[in-house]
Amino acid sequence: MNNFAFVTHFAEIFFGCCILIQFLFYAWLNNFVRGNYAVLLQEICNQIYFILWAVLFIYFHTEIESFAFTAIIVNDSGTRVLKIFLILVSIYVLAILKISFFLQKLTFLEFFSLFLISILSSVLLLNANDLILIFLLIEMQAMSFYILACFKVDSIESAESGLKYVLTGAFISGIYLFGSSLIYGIFGTVNLMHLNILLLPNGDSIYYWNYFFKFLIFMGFFFVLVGMLFKLNCAPFHFWAPDVYDNSPLSVTVIFTVVPKIALQFLFIKYVPLLSLLIELFKPLLLFCGLLSIGIGVFFALKQKRLKLLVIFSSISQVGFLILILSDITHTGLVYSLFFLFIYILTSLLIWFIIIMNYLSTFTIININELSKNKWSIKQPELEKQKDNDTIVKVLVYYITNLKNYFFNNKLQIIAFLFIFFSFAGIPPFAGFISKIYIVLQFVFTTKWLIAFYLIVCSALATYYYIRVIKISTFEAKLLKLATIFEIIQIQMENNSIKTILYFNFIIFFILLFIFFEPKYLLYLCEYIICHLNTLNF
Repeated sequence: MNNFAFVTHFAEIFFGCCILIQFLFYAWLNNFVRGNYAVLLQEICNQIYFILWAVLFIYFHTEIESFAFTAIIVNDSGTRVLKIFLILVSIYVLAILKISFFLQKLTFLEFFSLFLISILSSVLLLNANDLILIFLLIEMQAMSFYILACFKVDSIESAESGLKYVLTGAFISGIYLFGSSLIYGIFGTVNLMHLNILLLPNGDSIYYWNYFFKFLIFMGFFFVLVGMLFKLNCAPFHFWAPDVYDNSPLSVTVIFTVVPKIALQFLFIKYVPLLSLLIELFKPLLLFCGLLSIGIGVFFALKQKRLKLLVIFSSISQVGFLILILSDITHTGLVYSLFFLFIYILTSLLIWFIIIMNYLSTFTIININELSKNKWSIKQPELEKQKDNDTIVKVLVYYITNLKNYFFNNKLQIIAFLFIFFSFAGIPPFAGFISKIYIVLQFVFTTKWLIAFYLIVCSALATYYYIRVIKISTFEAKLLKLATIFEIIQIQMENNSIKTILYFNFIIFFILLFIFFEPKYLLYLCEYIICHLNTLNF
């Protein structure tokens, strides 16, 4: 490894050292400091902001491309753009986590270092060019996620989600590692660039291999593909995601559904071209997984009553679009996949911010005795203040029905809900429409009419549950009995961090609107990323 490789990976080295120093700081903090938790939380968040902005500054000023450790780590211009995008998304997510952490009254400060480890592993995954290194980085990320899923020790649901995540993650890791061992046993390498060269369809030697070797090649790539589909929550390997994500604390769910998606989807984009020689075998599998993921995500979301589960199944449906366009292993398909990924990540950030903002509302119960007579879908309200028969409780909006007239006095949040959900549904003039119409048109141009019709029908069905949320929160009238029991009080948003996030939201709204009218600039960026990947040969 030459000096240039050290220079180009200086950001990752700096990032890892900062995480180690922060763990030492936590150890000193727990032993010698007994202070205000809110002050400590603010100090730790400021440290993390400094680390992320410093890493972002290094990425902007480091443009050296390199191959390190016999090309198992590749740094190129395409991955550099994605790393900058990942760090910017992580800064936004940290601002959301800070609010969520404070409102949930959590005191697990190591949470933020584990969050940094997940970011570091995602950044390194963007550079990873070896199946074994990819396995180690995915496990590094998974170990932090296992702890985050169950870090709320006083919650049975959190412990259950952590246990399910560990068991399913360990099982799928074994499958991935077994597939990598088969590939190494056949080709003598697990380097993506070497495999890409060995599998180029420019010779006929592989066609003269006996069926046993062909079967081993297929099984090796199949097991690795299953491991990646599992991490992407693509059906039929999505069975663990709804329970794990729903039972995890809200701040953890935000990390699960946003941060790893960028690196894992990009990793999938680098892996799928390796299957080009075996496309006749793997193309039906990718088509099946993509179509099944869209169908399951849409139809299970239709009957959901919990807001988090609705968003989770919707994300499973969105992953189906990403997998489906990659089934057509072409340069255009890879570009459209990245385009869809950018829109999906930006829209997901806005959706989770709106959900977290629900914690900033309280309800006044006029008569506490009336609460037991009405079957309200409120889960374990936290008593904040009580005097005589009047009680103020903080309600966590677990169910969609709790959103009745929830935004009656806040027209801005109504517009935000409308914009975000319609963008997810793919309704013009929102950016989600552009990302989906490109995928539909790609299948139309290749005369795959049934798949295009299926995508249009599923997108039309998806608009039902998005519009249902807007209808309940905006237009559904209050029941007379409930109006005499509850009075909505909106907490004034005087927190500086909330105001900062609102400014970021405005920028994201503007970007998504701009993409709808001028999508060519984002397409140029996606084209630039794909063309500058050193691991792909087109």
